[in-house]
Amino acid sequence: MIKSMTGYGRASSASTMGEITIEIKSVNHRFRDISAKLPPKLAFLDSQIRKEIEKVVMRGKVDTFISFDKKGEALALEVNLPLAREYYRAISSLKEELAVESNITLSELASVKDIIKSSDVPVDEASVKNLLFPVLSQALASLDEMRLKEGETLKRDLLDRLSAIGSLSGEIEAGQPEQTRLYADKLIKRIGELSEGIEIDESRITQEVAIMAEKSDVTEEVVRLDSHLKQFRELLDSGESIGRKLDFLIQEMNREVNTIGSKSNDAGISRKVVEMKAEIEKIREQVQNIE
Repeated sequence: MIKSMTGYGRASSASTMGEITIEIKSVNHRFRDISAKLPPKLAFLDSQIRKEIEKVVMRGKVDTFISFDKKGEALALEVNLPLAREYYRAISSLKEELAVESNITLSELASVKDIIKSSDVPVDEASVKNLLFPVLSQALASLDEMRLKEGETLKRDLLDRLSAIGSLSGEIEAGQPEQTRLYADKLIKRIGELSEGIEIDESRITQEVAIMAEKSDVTEEVVRLDSHLKQFRELLDSGESIGRKLDFLIQEMNREVNTIGSKSNDAGISRKVVEMKAEIEKIREQVQNIE
């Protein structure tokens, strides 16, 4: 089953520690690009989170958002005594110098910036890991489910377009004998008009028709194109990360169709070539979103 690079997954879980919520969004990208935005207190898990995502996502741009709301989160308060003494000394000196009658209160001193600072109580790393990674697995499973569903939709569309190309290619191959006959008739008629009753060398005409038929023969191109179409279908059923391989096959398919077009002087075949190129371009656009 193929996967789209576009998807979204979300999961959350609560415990006595608090609640963790994880959202994962992915879009198409030429390579794998993973970013994780998480609270500073969970920064120690960044590399492990990325490794878990890499197990699921082979290609695409992935943005992960993690929030952690602790229950009854406590704060640790720290008093900077050296700084408090310096403030008190400076204010006392200023009071004495200016002969100001005023008492320095504790609340005024405590309100001075950086004398009393708060900091988070360190989290229990083992407990946080036990809470977070099951949630991450659920979010990734949700993401993967959406990517698989989108992949199935892409696959059906691609198979329809491959069938259209195959049908057009078959029509071109089947019509080659008729194109040769029409060329021969046209050649004989033209020579007859120009010769004005002069005897026509039938062997020469046969030779010219044979040369034209050889130059315009697209059997090799049709066979190679059919082979590429077959490989494309096999890759769609492989269940691997196939985006880059499909890119290569599209280039080869386009090359064969261009050659078929360059060998043809028939308007009907040219129209079919244009239709095939349009289908290939649509396939190219769709493949840009396949992992």
